Amino acid sequence: MQLKQALIAVGLQSLAFSAQAKDISEIDKSLLELYADDRPGASIIIKQGDQVLLEKGYGLANMEWGIANNKDTVFRIGSISKQFTAVAILMLMEQEKLKLGDRIDLYVSDLVEDTAAVTIEQLLNHTSGIPSYTGMPNWLTQMKQDKSPTEMLAYFKDAPLEFTPGSQFKYNNSGYFLLGMIIEKVSGQSYEAFIEENIFTPLGMKESYYGHPKEVVVNRATGYEFHGKWQNSDYISMTQPYAAGSLLSSVGDLALWIDAVNSYKFISKQTTQKAHTKTVLSNGEEVDYGYGWSLSSVRGSESIAHGGGINGFITYSQYIPSQDLYVAVLSNHMHTPNPTMVAKVIAADMLGKSYPKFSDKHVDFDKKALTPFVGQYRIDDNNTRKLFLQGDGVFTQRTGGSVMQVRQVDQATFVYPDSLSYFTIEQNEQGDVTGMLMRQGGDDEQFASYLGSELPEPKKAVEIDTAVYDSLVGRYKLADNFILEISRDGDKLFAQATGQQKLQIHPLSPTSYFYKEVDAQIEFVEQDGKQSLILTQGGRDMKADKLD
Repeated sequence: MQLKQALIAVGLQSLAFSAQAKDISEIDKSLLELYADDRPGASIIIKQGDQVLLEKGYGLANMEWGIANNKDTVFRIGSISKQFTAVAILMLMEQEKLKLGDRIDLYVSDLVEDTAAVTIEQLLNHTSGIPSYTGMPNWLTQMKQDKSPTEMLAYFKDAPLEFTPGSQFKYNNSGYFLLGMIIEKVSGQSYEAFIEENIFTPLGMKESYYGHPKEVVVNRATGYEFHGKWQNSDYISMTQPYAAGSLLSSVGDLALWIDAVNSYKFISKQTTQKAHTKTVLSNGEEVDYGYGWSLSSVRGSESIAHGGGINGFITYSQYIPSQDLYVAVLSNHMHTPNPTMVAKVIAADMLGKSYPKFSDKHVDFDKKALTPFVGQYRIDDNNTRKLFLQGDGVFTQRTGGSVMQVRQVDQATFVYPDSLSYFTIEQNEQGDVTGMLMRQGGDDEQFASYLGSELPEPKKAVEIDTAVYDSLVGRYKLADNFILEISRDGDKLFAQATGQQKLQIHPLSPTSYFYKEVDAQIEFVEQDGKQSLILTQGGRDMKADKLD
């Protein structure tokens, strides 16, 4: 559950490549425009078959010294590390040192029974139900501490499962942390030593490392964040991401890695294909994830990929089998443009199926022309999207989602800022609005039928005695490891869910409050001397008891 839904922010409308496939000079020119030379940037590789078409750095690796990124710059790769962890497990499986169906308590001790019965395969494909430690309360406050794997395990090992193993998919760092411990148990080596000796060294990956902050690493990039101004990213002990995201690499080394995977250097063709096959849940539903790789498509072509995000760095690695095309984008900042979308645009252009170019298109605000589009659009039985005008802007909001401003680029087409997503208002021959055709990420199409021009009345805050806020402040448990914290700052009340942004909530009454940024409402309840709240979002009522 998320209080605030958002499309991936990425400054890509300027990244409009040539319509001609494989025009590398045009891609390079657009990337130079996208990544300014006075701010953090990225290193990017485009490789097709045996030919490296582009391998280059953009922007700065270090702002303090004005050092530019280049093709050899070393980045934290975040969760791309999961590919290496998955292959290490599969190597040990093929050596008959473990089975994917094994219970994890064969290798990791002192687990509660429900967790102990989880299988290795369920760790690989994120269907274990084990809570992700990076989403647990207070994890951010202790991420700077060096901890052994056993010490880190103690942080989450007793947490109740979030669902029956195999029944759902939920991306999970705890699962890959446990896989690292299993690699150590079975191999008799540390996770770091196993990866270096069995993968990095045989491949000649001389720009790849386990991430030790104290170790001197040639060409290592500095990670940055942007909060009104550029600043160094928060410190994180790399003992904590461990097998879920602790590795460093360069774009060239990652190309060596993907070549080795695709030539079955470490695991057999059959096992590789299984790793690149969608997971099937216990109810028969398919999930777009295998073992350490996410599985989707770009402009109709199969994509095998994975992204990563870790303090100061966002990364993406993508392979298109049909074209033997590999694109990796490693960035040393957590601001736009997002590497996932940059890589996606590059791949689409290389396929000769570029995304629509909207960067140079704009339609002046015309309230009279836009008014017929205003109203609600039905997505499905439980969700609608409303489109409305405010000031000189056009805005949209999905049920349970955040309000987003969109830009009009032609008579009936609107694009989301810094995104590939857009929608077109559909009309019949008489000019009557019939619906909205949405293209999420520029690819997936979804039609929402027009329900009419009537919009719900916007909620308005009322004046109340803010002394009541003191009785509401506290921590409320929405779910295991998911807390909604209510806090006060002067005459304002705020709510912050685990791992999410703090947002102000506004009073409808002394016990009822709403968000302006997202379609959600909170009702505070007291019964038999016990306090709780009910969060209403997306048609669901979620009760949370007060913890303190």
